[in-house]
Amino acid sequence: MKARLVQEEDLQAYVDGRLDRRRARAVQAYLEERPEEAARVADYQADLLLLRQALGVGDEPRVEASEARPGVTRHFWSRQWALALAAAGLIAVGAGAGWMANGWLGAESLPPFRQVHWRSIAQEALQAHRTFAPEVRRPVEVAGDSGELASWISRRLGRRLPVPDLSAKGFALVGGRVLPGSTGTAALIMYQDDSGARVTVYIQSAEPGRSAMRFLRTSDLLAFYWVDDDCVYVVTGSLDRAQLGALADATFQQFEEAS
Repeated sequence: MKARLVQEEDLQAYVDGRLDRRRARAVQAYLEERPEEAARVADYQADLLLLRQALGVGDEPRVEASEARPGVTRHFWSRQWALALAAAGLIAVGAGAGWMANGWLGAESLPPFRQVHWRSIAQEALQAHRTFAPEVRRPVEVAGDSGELASWISRRLGRRLPVPDLSAKGFALVGGRVLPGSTGTAALIMYQDDSGARVTVYIQSAEPGRSAMRFLRTSDLLAFYWVDDDCVYVVTGSLDRAQLGALADATFQQFEEAS
């Protein structure tokens, strides 16, 4: 008997974890042969996971977004579900409520190639964190003073940017540096807590646009990234997801207020 073709309904059921094992294997085989579809499904899963964690309900999807699967534009049904939750007043709870409300509901539908490029910039941020966060002697070029650092970064990037204050979350400013990026100059701002754990905020100019906050996980790091005001912002660290999400939320809010 000829196998049933994979339809959009199958992909939705796969994301929700509603397929039996045999059909799930068929969908997995389908996705392995179609990288763009696999990327789209990975984005659905990432969105669904964040929504479920914010609401504290339901099971997590089986696969999370990873740096190996570039992001593409979300499908109508995913946005509709987020809107429905927001309308019910449920989405403004839990860690990350600020950027969830401002991110998903304000996100534009954009061409896949642009979303792919934004994720590649997030991957640059991951590599920058891996390179400089472990440094002991010279992790940053300009240390300490947030006012001096903000002026220096703003001058180098050609736009006025604040240095977020994450002290309320237990992270003190270490300093920052500028780096070459794929679209021009990038900035890396570093923070550290009392245990020595470090997180970085990476900023690089990009094409005009706006995106919801997205999540990346690699073997050693987590990152939240979003696009706003023609910049890609990436918060990276090896913390647990809830803690890093709270830092990303605080960072997002401060950049929003400054703009």
